[in-house]
Amino acid sequence: MRRKTNTKSMREYLSEYPTCFVCGRLGEVHHILLKSLGGKDEPANYITLCRYHHNVAHGIIPGVKRFSREELWALKKRVEEQK
Repeated sequence: MRRKTNTKSMREYLSEYPTCFVCGRLGEVHHILLKSLGGKDEPANYITLCRYHHNVAHGIIPGVKRFSREELWALKKRVEEQK
């Protein structure tokens, strides 16, 4: 059974961080630790990525290295500290 997504929490996160943490384009929420691997559906586990970088994070673009979880955590920390 698929776990329910906390869409209110995601909308609130996107209102605070609407742009991709990598390139600055409008983004969508990505779970750093995937829910299927036990990641929580809460802002501490969210990062905003544009569609392209979201696909990179999931490793579905041939020939492009997937982001590691550690890279995403470091990026999240750096962007949020600048705010």
